[in-house]
Amino acid sequence: MTQRNRHRKPSSGSRPTAQLNRPQRRSQPGATSTAPRRRSYISAQPPSQSGMVQRRRNLRRQRGQRLLKTFWRLVVVGAFAGGLIWLMGQPIWLVRSAEQIQIKGNQAIQAESLRAMVPVDYPQSLLKIKPQVLEKALLDQAPLAEAKISRRLIPPGLVIRVSERQPVAVAELARSEMARQASATSDATTAANQKSLDSDRPAPDRPATSSPNEPKSSPSAHSTPPTSKTKSAPFEPTPGAERVLLDATGEWVSLAQYDNPEALFELPSLKVYGMRPEYSQHWPELYGAILQSPVKVLAIDWRDPSNLELKTDLGNVHFGPYGPQFSYQLEILDRMRNLPNHTEADQIAFIDLKTPTVPRLQMKATLKKSDSSDSTVE
Repeated sequence: MTQRNRHRKPSSGSRPTAQLNRPQRRSQPGATSTAPRRRSYISAQPPSQSGMVQRRRNLRRQRGQRLLKTFWRLVVVGAFAGGLIWLMGQPIWLVRSAEQIQIKGNQAIQAESLRAMVPVDYPQSLLKIKPQVLEKALLDQAPLAEAKISRRLIPPGLVIRVSERQPVAVAELARSEMARQASATSDATTAANQKSLDSDRPAPDRPATSSPNEPKSSPSAHSTPPTSKTKSAPFEPTPGAERVLLDATGEWVSLAQYDNPEALFELPSLKVYGMRPEYSQHWPELYGAILQSPVKVLAIDWRDPSNLELKTDLGNVHFGPYGPQFSYQLEILDRMRNLPNHTEADQIAFIDLKTPTVPRLQMKATLKKSDSSDSTVE
């Protein structure tokens, strides 16, 4: 290579050999660069006294403006609330009569009957009315599953949304056990008072001897003969008994609360005789078993607690006292559907399922030809 070529500068398109062979450094992720960074220094002069004073004034003014806004907000909210309370207490926001109560959701119960059950002393301010208290009073009196009461400002009044109970049976109530207990307690108290009066009286003189030939009076001659209670025939209504509508949960409502119920809705076909308050806890299970059974039940006679009687499409059936085996008894009754093929249906008085493993047929007395009236069904 000549001296001339040795001092020639490389062209812009070519790179020196040392630079081409130099290995290039690749930046690894997460690796920090060791190259020194340039730092820029800004020279800050201390603020002047007048600038600091002006800044404090601005801060005080802003703080005062915020406090003033908060104060006026509280004044507006308080004035609005006070005005609303004052406005609610004016005579225009009074419930003056039951006509200002709107009923929604009722189908069978008349709106007038529900309005009469709402315990409101007219006139009454809307602010003093407590919807929760009225709801509880309405549910205690009316056959409702749910009741919601809300206030209405324009026009002033109350809005009641109800959901009625769905009756599943027409029940006939038995005598109240509470009335019987009250009568027994009254009789016991009267007897105790009479015994106390008799003990205070002097005993009458009794004869020392009595003639053996003197006839003794019979106790039954002077005592009052026991009165026989009139018992209604099975599945026959009791005269003077109160009729109620019974739902699936065991709650009932008197038919007297409905104005012409036959015209309002169709009464359930299932009849229950002798319904008692203590039966309510067993009714949901009993009614559920009847719904699941293929046997069609037309009426239930529960007047005798020791013998539950059902009127079915297979005839009258005696189940004995209601218990856990009721569902099994219905299964046995369903297996007896071929009974008319072996025995005339009009000759059977009732089917006895008190012992479900050994069902029995009670034949009618007029068609008995033998001394034994029971026949076992295998």
